[in-house]
Amino acid sequence: MTIGLNHFLCVSMALFVIGLVGLMTNRRHLIRSLLALEVLLLSVHILFVSFSAFLGHIHGQVITLFVLAVAAAEAAIGLALLVVFFRRRQGVHVDQMSEMKG
Repeated sequence: MTIGLNHFLCVSMALFVIGLVGLMTNRRHLIRSLLALEVLLLSVHILFVSFSAFLGHIHGQVITLFVLAVAAAEAAIGLALLVVFFRRRQGVHVDQMSEMKG
């Protein structure tokens, strides 16, 4: 049995909804918000790769590799900032972010 494009669309849609719900419900906790945002981005990557494989072009896969590299750098910088913020404030709540100056 082969897996068609509809299966990838359903998986991508389910991940997008999970990420969107996670982003809307966890606005106060920054790490959970970042993880929900990553799930949203991964659902879009699944769409890019599945459509590029379906259409026979490699452009979607190349775009996905570049965006994944940028997302990995963004995650590394974001987590480094969170570690610094946690060391100073002993918590990682979005409400306390406005207090950070420097």
